[in-house]
Amino acid sequence: KSKWNGFIFPKCRVFSVEILPDQVSKMTSKEIRQVSRKKRNALSEEDRAWKNLCIMKNLRSLSILNCYSSFLCFYPIGSEVNILPFYEELLSNGKALYFPKTDLLKHELSFIRIRDFSEFEAGTMNIPEPTGDDIWDPACKTLSFTPGLAFDWAGHRIGYGGGFYDRFFTAHKEILRMALAYELQIEKEIPAEAWDQPMDYIISDKKIRKTLKGDFRHE
Repeated sequence: KSKWNGFIFPKCRVFSVEILPDQVSKMTSKEIRQVSRKKRNALSEEDRAWKNLCIMKNLRSLSILNCYSSFLCFYPIGSEVNILPFYEELLSNGKALYFPKTDLLKHELSFIRIRDFSEFEAGTMNIPEPTGDDIWDPACKTLSFTPGLAFDWAGHRIGYGGGFYDRFFTAHKEILRMALAYELQIEKEIPAEAWDQPMDYIISDKKIRKTLKGDFRHE
């Protein structure tokens, strides 16, 4: 165990059903989505809390975060990675945090700034969404903390099937994309379509990965 500012970080344990790489390569995105969701949901509340602490510890070690003043965030639901305490640290350090609002009719995301975690209300699919109207400015140098169900070493991502983030990143290629995931969500290789938008980094409870796609996009 190690400590950071009073927090204790235990060595995180992984409990999951092992899927061999050759099995994953034969699965469809829908099948991988289902398997990954089940593995993530199977984590106990205690194990998930430990892994969240490990992910936040890894984030604090990244000096690249100091190069950004604007961050696109996501509000965790269900068994998703939860770094709300880290978001609060960013706020206290003067960073601008933006959270998504989903427009199902236009099939797009917009990001709204929050200055306090009281500025949320139940939104699309009962996901907390910001109540303000301070919209993210694409001219700002921005890093995105991005959710998902499965990722691979090359940075490919399988989300929830709506394509919202793929469309958003297609329109805003300059954003640094940092996926947050538990190690059990990461495979050596997953199926990728031409329109899929890869991640630059994948931060898990076990590792910090800079992807091959990230090297290519930012060389």
